[in-house]
Amino acid sequence: MKKKLLIITGVIVALAVIGAGIGLYLFFKPTKDFAKSKADFTVTAQQLFTEFSKNETASSAKYVSNDKTIELTGIVQSVTDNSDSTKTIILAVGTPDGDISCTLTKEQSATAKITENKTITLKGQCTGLQELIAKEVILIRCAIAQE
Repeated sequence: MKKKLLIITGVIVALAVIGAGIGLYLFFKPTKDFAKSKADFTVTAQQLFTEFSKNETASSAKYVSNDKTIELTGIVQSVTDNSDSTKTIILAVGTPDGDISCTLTKEQSATAKITENKTITLKGQCTGLQELIAKEVILIRCAIAQE
């Protein structure tokens, strides 16, 4: 009886230690640096927006899954300073129906000097299409690849 209780207690403690180890690993796992990573896809802002507008499901499967790095080139429509010390760059897509929103990292936002109506190339992570007021493809954790 004591032997069974000791075995059960040992198994529970072992599972708790393994669970804590996995939790700590995931908590401290470094995030992907999109500025330094190789682009999985290189597209223009207009191409990306058109793909999401035509077939959101297929585009999400292609661009959103597995932390894929998207290199995106487009014309800066506007730049917004956010309350969390980041900047959001809105890229024109050639239609008034929507745009592409790219939020820079804090490090990139601190040094970025972005001019409206200029062509820019960014690398980031696509999170998909959002439709609140207009269609908007969202990229986060962006870095400037070329101004």
